[in-house]
Amino acid sequence: MVSRARKPKMFLFDSLFPSRPAASLSVSQGETLPPRMNLEERMTFRRDLLFDIIAHTLEHNGIPAECYRLRVSRTDKRGHCFAVMVDLSNEFQNSAFSTPHVLGEIGRGIADNAKASGFLEVVGVYWRVCDQSGLGLSVAAPAHRASVDSRIYASDLAPLSPT
Repeated sequence: MVSRARKPKMFLFDSLFPSRPAASLSVSQGETLPPRMNLEERMTFRRDLLFDIIAHTLEHNGIPAECYRLRVSRTDKRGHCFAVMVDLSNEFQNSAFSTPHVLGEIGRGIADNAKASGFLEVVGVYWRVCDQSGLGLSVAAPAHRASVDSRIYASDLAPLSPT
């Protein structure tokens, strides 16, 4: 019977490839990363981001903030996909923007801008004219706006990728 001698352990490879993962290289010693947002905070952040995108798109297309009210409804479980309802004031019917073609173009602009953010998808933009004159509506973000100053937007599931 032939006995094989055990090879000596190579300590060089142990130092290059440790069995335990090393601490993050981006954080210097003594620093800690801010805490990650939980799912509810990320969903609120995405909803608020959508409100900002819609308001910017409507303003860019010449629709003043006092002429509409926004409603958004998420269509998926994690809050990446939304349907948007825009209530327009009655005076808006006589403007140049009230044609279905123009409203369709604005709706596509909202969807494109949301998709470009990488976080959001708008599955539909629905328009409704309210009978009430001079709604005096504003686009203020909801009162439950997420506090993101000291948190990191990070998820185990990757955000939507812009295409």
